[in-house]
Amino acid sequence: MELILARQDETQISVTCDGQSSHTFDIRPLRLPAGREHKRLMADPVGYGRELYAALFPTGSPARQALEEAPERIVLIALDEHVDALPW
Repeated sequence: MELILARQDETQISVTCDGQSSHTFDIRPLRLPAGREHKRLMADPVGYGRELYAALFPTGSPARQALEEAPERIVLIALDEHVDALPW
């Protein structure tokens, strides 16, 4: 399964799954304040992981459907440095 994440504008990220447009998500809730990244992750790593999961695999999206088919691997390609900087 291949997920390509591309910035549409300052806040919206488009997700393409296996060559098919899947959905968009707002990157703002996922951003970590510069210099304090580890504090948010250490305070609630499971909660942050849930936010990442919800952004990548929302219910009803082609990405979620592909995930439910239990792919052998997931390849995540971020076409933007700000998206790539998130702790996926």
